[in-house]
Amino acid sequence: MPVFDSLPPALLLQEAHLPWKHLERARRRFHRLLPAYSLYAGRPRKEADREEWTQVVTLVHVNMFGRATILDIKQELAAAAHDAPDARLHVHFVKLTESRTEATLLLGNIY
Repeated sequence: MPVFDSLPPALLLQEAHLPWKHLERARRRFHRLLPAYSLYAGRPRKEADREEWTQVVTLVHVNMFGRATILDIKQELAAAAHDAPDARLHVHFVKLTESRTEATLLLGNIY
């Protein structure tokens, strides 16, 4: 894809230490500093989780974010909940579809 010759379609950030309650502010700040990208992160499961921090976020290029989706992997993580209760803070998967070619990318951001 020629548009990505100089910019990657996505940037996977780890050790983000981003509190859920500051997610919307972080989205605005990232977009202001890097206007070619939009920030994707999971969501807290309930209001009490807003005090927790997510460790992984993904920046998706504007040519891809219109067709990007964070995949719901709650059921898959439920099996590991006993051994790794905070696993959802360290992983998310983003499915990207390039609109012109319909090429699909599945990105796993695991920390």
